[in-house]
Amino acid sequence: MINKSFLTISEAADVLGVHPNTLRAWEKRKKLIPERDEVTGYRQYSKKQIRDYLLRGSCPKIEMRWGYDYSVKARREELSLARKSIEALVSSESTTSSVSLDQELFSLLEETIRLGVRVRFIRDLSSEEMKRRAQRMSRMGVKTRDRKVSGVTFSVRDGKMVRIEVPSDNPDQRLNLVIRDRKMTRSFLLLFEKLWQE
Repeated sequence: MINKSFLTISEAADVLGVHPNTLRAWEKRKKLIPERDEVTGYRQYSKKQIRDYLLRGSCPKIEMRWGYDYSVKARREELSLARKSIEALVSSESTTSSVSLDQELFSLLEETIRLGVRVRFIRDLSSEEMKRRAQRMSRMGVKTRDRKVSGVTFSVRDGKMVRIEVPSDNPDQRLNLVIRDRKMTRSFLLLFEKLWQE
């Protein structure tokens, strides 16, 4: 931050990573109220005010859930709530161990695509099972790139939410982090595009 007691609206906007008009809107909504310069009447923000806001309100909204059941719930939610696109980087494991659950997820996927949602996957197609799944999804309109993938899985929904799944040999220890933060989501979308183009 600039070494002075107060920041102008442009300086505060730069620190917060928003447009000055956003700060004006926040003032109207009483989300972040500036002081006024006694001489000029211009808005000014104290460093403490900006620091407190950063600590209070602009951190990513993160949910942390354990277990395979939550992983399934999260996949259902992604498919049923998507409006624009789903981008996903997946591991080489089969989607689920349940035939009926697989059928449900494929049906949800088909409906999602019918609604106009773009779906792309990067996944390891070295196993026959994963090849069969990719062929089935391709017939629905899903584009799939073959790449060796292991470890962490992530998916991005509508450019607004990213889910990071950390697999485990013990299904109860499977970790899901759901992050609702546009900057974080943008980073994962950029990573996805880079992997897709390589």
